[in-house]
Amino acid sequence: LFVRSWGGRQAGLLAALVYVYFPYHLLNLYVRANLTESMAFVWMPLCLWTMRQLLTRPHYGWLVGLAASYAALMLTSNLIVALFSPFLGVYALVLTFVYGAPALGRKAGLGEWSASLLRRGLPGVLGLVAGLGLSAIFWLPMALEYKWVRVDQWFDGRYDFSGHFIEWYQLFSPNWGFGVSAVGPDDPIGFQLGVAALLLAVAGCFLTWHNAGQFRWEIGVWIAGALASIFVALTWAAPLWELPLIGSLLKSAQFPWRWLSVTTVTMSALAGLPSIRR
Repeated sequence: LFVRSWGGRQAGLLAALVYVYFPYHLLNLYVRANLTESMAFVWMPLCLWTMRQLLTRPHYGWLVGLAASYAALMLTSNLIVALFSPFLGVYALVLTFVYGAPALGRKAGLGEWSASLLRRGLPGVLGLVAGLGLSAIFWLPMALEYKWVRVDQWFDGRYDFSGHFIEWYQLFSPNWGFGVSAVGPDDPIGFQLGVAALLLAVAGCFLTWHNAGQFRWEIGVWIAGALASIFVALTWAAPLWELPLIGSLLKSAQFPWRWLSVTTVTMSALAGLPSIRR
């Protein structure tokens, strides 16, 4: 639905196939047996779809859809919410500028620009706030009682993030096994991106970029989201995890390779691009 809204039926079908069979998606479901993260994959594209529709063609129905999707994501997996929300926020910000600014023209003053962008972006903010309201039964007690929860057991010992970064070659390794993530690069399980998904995403960028017009901004967000989420999972990004502010956000994933959940969404969207008629 998300990809079909801007790319057509064929692009939506291709992106959906890649999304369902993306290796990290299958890893969560069939190897890690992580039900919460697997079910969270239902809501991420719905959040993107309703956010885009709300900001490009505002209607209260899309606002309700965004609120329900974001609340469902929160109630399904608060970990995926922490990883996905920054990308969703950046995407919403780009949509606000891309579709809110052109209507004003170059002669508009700063006040007109600010008012127009505020009107364009406000529905998205309201939708997210409404989603938080719908899911408050979960996150409000969690926030209020957090100081009484032993969080150290989630980040110490074998759960220490420093031993679970991915080496770059693991992104392309065909190895696939069963077990748990091990300290170092010799994991019995695979973290590959998938040849088909990678080739379709790269080909889609090359085929559509030249004639994409302002749609390039959206493609650029997906490319940036894919590259950033892959990079922070690699050993090269280890110094970032030690920084005060950005490190706190990155550590919410517990394991660096969990950021591949964002990669799955962004690469699947890019994989639908080759089917767009030019």
